[in-house]
Amino acid sequence: MTDLEPEQEIDLGRISRLILRGWWLVIAGTAVGLAIGFLIGTSGGTLFEARSTVYLGYPLASNGVNALQTLQTNPSTAGQIVRGQKLISSVADQVGLNARTLRQNTSVRVITSFVKSNGQKPLVEVIVRGDDRAKITEASNLLSGSLVETTSAFADIKIASLEEALVEKNRESADLNQKLNEFETFLQESPVSPEMRISVVVASQAASQRHGVLAASILLNELDLAVAKEVERGSLLSVASAMKIDARSRGSSAIVGAVIGGILGIALVFLRHAPFIRSRFGQPRVQ
Repeated sequence: MTDLEPEQEIDLGRISRLILRGWWLVIAGTAVGLAIGFLIGTSGGTLFEARSTVYLGYPLASNGVNALQTLQTNPSTAGQIVRGQKLISSVADQVGLNARTLRQNTSVRVITSFVKSNGQKPLVEVIVRGDDRAKITEASNLLSGSLVETTSAFADIKIASLEEALVEKNRESADLNQKLNEFETFLQESPVSPEMRISVVVASQAASQRHGVLAASILLNELDLAVAKEVERGSLLSVASAMKIDARSRGSSAIVGAVIGGILGIALVFLRHAPFIRSRFGQPRVQ
């Protein structure tokens, strides 16, 4: 019958005492790894980071009050669009970067929003990192511009519709102004019968009333258009300006180096006592 459990307890105890006897190797390995990791983090090379801020917009229903569920209201939309392979490839070709490298070094950060409804977070940062300041700056701006254009499709349709309606209303208003001027000139300069004068006056009053209603409608149309452009449509709030950053996190590199160094120190402790390891783990005892 084998008696492995007592043997394992004895071996673990011996191993622990063995590590304690070689504590100086563990500490030395940890210290060396910490120093090497810190140096690697400090000498990681030149790296730049370009950040552009995008306002995704706040789409509203035709009543101008209720919010709509669109691409702009989905928090994950920005990342999916910006890091999409087709867009990344197009931007990479334009700025002269490798598409795979650009995708790996591009990220989107959602900024806490003042808008609470629908889970919308309309402010995002498009972040691009790389060693070429000019190229990553251009890439960040191009990605942000494409994000605005893609998410603002509904707002663009609404803006076009409001602009078309405003053109028609302004044209009608101009026609009414011309008619009112013609009525006034006719009444002042032309000898007319009382019946004709009454007819012209009635027509003039009707045109004047219509002109007033139309003026109010034009004002409302202009306000709706302003809201669509400034609130509902996305925009590029700030263009990218690349800043130099640390290529690696010195703290993280130091911690990783310390852990690896400590593990190597423990390995050295065991190597110094290789005969002990062979004697304890070479053959189990059988009773």
